[in-house]
Amino acid sequence: MRDVPWAQLAVLACCAVQSRRLPIEWMKHTPYERFGWIALAVWLIPLAMRPWSRDPRPTAMWPSYVGLVLAFIGTVGDLNAIIYVGTAFAAAALLPPGWRWLAWLACAASWWTAFGYLLTSQSTTVVATSRIAVAAIGVALVLLPLSRAVRSSPTTTEVPT
Repeated sequence: MRDVPWAQLAVLACCAVQSRRLPIEWMKHTPYERFGWIALAVWLIPLAMRPWSRDPRPTAMWPSYVGLVLAFIGTVGDLNAIIYVGTAFAAAALLPPGWRWLAWLACAASWWTAFGYLLTSQSTTVVATSRIAVAAIGVALVLLPLSRAVRSSPTTTEVPT
């Protein structure tokens, strides 16, 4: 229980509560938003895999601070898009930062409502596929190097002399 990042989880819970309008946006508004929840589920796969990861790098607290500030600004200004960015930063605080982490964080846009708005000229099938593909690209950037590192690690056996 000592390795559980309680502070980051608390900030994520706070930001998730502030993002409570997101499921309403996905279900009740334009058809371009309908599959955002699937993109979010795909995007969260690295967080679900973190307890089994052999990645020794520590997580950082600063993304939680950024997420909390953005969620606060978005709540005060009634700007849902800023709240969603803050929620993505709060979730990203549970993984060790790096360039792959940054790319995965950028792929969070796949589950934001603005993603559907930007692609309204396309069919709903293209929007849904694009959402899931962008989220999957972010997940692949984070998880594939870790699986390759685990597989390619040489095993050492002691040879009696």
